[in-house]
Amino acid sequence: MCGIAGFVSKNEISKEDFSRINDTQNHRGPDSDGVVLNTLYEKQIGLAHKRLSIIDLSPGGHQPMCTSDDQIQLVFNGEIYNFNILKSICESQGVVFNSNSDTEVILKGYQLWGVDVFNKLSGMFAIAIYDKQKGKLILARDKVGIKPLFYYKNESDFAFSSELKAIAGFDFFRKDIDMDSVYQYLAYMYVPAPQTIYQNTYKLLPGHYLELDIKTSGVKQQQISTFDFKSLKTNESEEGLIDRLDDHFTKSVDSHLVSDVSVGVFLSGGLDSSLVAAKAKELSGNIDSFTIGFEDKKYNEDPFAYNLANY
Repeated sequence: MCGIAGFVSKNEISKEDFSRINDTQNHRGPDSDGVVLNTLYEKQIGLAHKRLSIIDLSPGGHQPMCTSDDQIQLVFNGEIYNFNILKSICESQGVVFNSNSDTEVILKGYQLWGVDVFNKLSGMFAIAIYDKQKGKLILARDKVGIKPLFYYKNESDFAFSSELKAIAGFDFFRKDIDMDSVYQYLAYMYVPAPQTIYQNTYKLLPGHYLELDIKTSGVKQQQISTFDFKSLKTNESEEGLIDRLDDHFTKSVDSHLVSDVSVGVFLSGGLDSSLVAAKAKELSGNIDSFTIGFEDKKYNEDPFAYNLANY
């Protein structure tokens, strides 16, 4: 699932200390890791990554990933399902790739399209880009919010990570509890976005990107795009709509099966996971499924999953 982390600060942080902060996310990426440190406007900028290899298992997919001139650096957690299509578009415009990774497609796509690249990505992602020429750190999160991305900001420091405990590792972070979030947690049993349990610490909203001006420390957020439900209005017959839904569903599951490692499914026995498992089996042959069972029969769906797996 990978883990990303980074910071912008006037206080110098050693590579060893930053690596230790990154190590708090070891469980997110056991295959490799990387740390890069930069200086701009008398501030230090760091990016770190823990890698779980899914697409392009070679060192060519190593992160942080940088352009040849080091002007743009990127860390990324997630998977881009249309990366081969975007790669072909980039190549048609003269872009040369050094790997088969979806990470490099985001990097080269940002060079071509800037922040508009986020709207072209089909997949799940949490992305951080350091653009030296523009003097900006940019964070982005997928439209559904599948991949987590937290950030902390005080008057002079900024940090982000896939998990709160990585942010808590920075010396400039203050573990001050946000009482409004405590009230929300007691009411809802979770803390609604964008708040977190800590003060000055937030979840980047799904389908949004954030730009930090490194020189001024100014922050602005913008929505990547919205779903246009009005465009779904149609006079099609029910049969036509069912066929169209099946076509979209098939393409979606097929795109999720693209991987350089084995693919499995979580199978609860409910309608959603059963449909996904059946379609994955249809498209790729045998596929492993995994089910969690409970002793309490009210919550146990083992029999349904068992019947579906046998079927």
